Order: sequence, then C-alpha cells, then structure tokens
Amino acid sequence: MERYYQQRAIRAIGESFERGRRKVLLVMATGTGRTRTVIALADLLTVATG
Repeated sequence: MERYYQQRAIRAIGESFERGRRKVLLVMATGTGRTRTVIALADLLTVATG
C-alpha cells in the first residue's frame, strides 16, 4: 500500500503521460519509498499498455 504522497506522485505522472508528455522527473527524499513508488508506477504502466 502506497502512502498518500506516493499515490499523488503516481497519479501526477500518469496524468502527464495522458497529456502526451513522455519525460518526467520524480524527486523524493531519502526514505520516502522511491523504489516502491517506481515499482507501483511500472505495474500501472504495464497493465495500461497490456
């Protein structure tokens, strides 16, 4: 389960992709779950394209 700020980051990146932007930069502090966030994002994108 993602934290609220991880969910917001995933949502923001997804919306950016929907608008046609293909380059994004995700900046998060140490210990905020960057790896977990990117894994959830990759899962979302895999499901969306598959």
